[in-house]
Amino acid sequence: MIIRMAKEKDAKKIAAIMVDSWQKNFKGIVPEEVLHGMDPVKTSKVINKSINNGNIFVAVQENKVVGFVGVGENRIKECPKWEAEIQAIHVNYDVKGSGIGTQLLEKALTELKNRKYKVVGLSVFESNPANKFYKKHGGYLVGKHQKNMSEENLIENLYEFQL
Repeated sequence: MIIRMAKEKDAKKIAAIMVDSWQKNFKGIVPEEVLHGMDPVKTSKVINKSINNGNIFVAVQENKVVGFVGVGENRIKECPKWEAEIQAIHVNYDVKGSGIGTQLLEKALTELKNRKYKVVGLSVFESNPANKFYKKHGGYLVGKHQKNMSEENLIENLYEFQL
């Protein structure tokens, strides 16, 4: 498996992985109408912008994109000292637990460190089992915030990484 910077031709596959991941991993966490309303075509347009900015990396196994990580500016106002944010990390459901997520997280942290960032963060739904993953890999829980989705207030844990 290799991890490389995403290319425009990867956008549709990245979008498909993201939508599938949300629909499978966040069932019972995120309102059903949000999950059912996700559109890979619209998602791929947003992803293309991040690809063009050099902010998405993909995991490729046997010539197939099987996961991705996106980095970018900090969107979490409750954590103004974060210099950047890991905005998304998803892998194909059938390769979940194989270490690809760990490699993608490490790639994101290395890339952000190379960009001279010292403090980065990410947010994770409070009831998402991935909280254990981020703690295991050095994330420090520094707070919580509410995210409104379909008129439901969801709690997200805020993790910080010192680079």
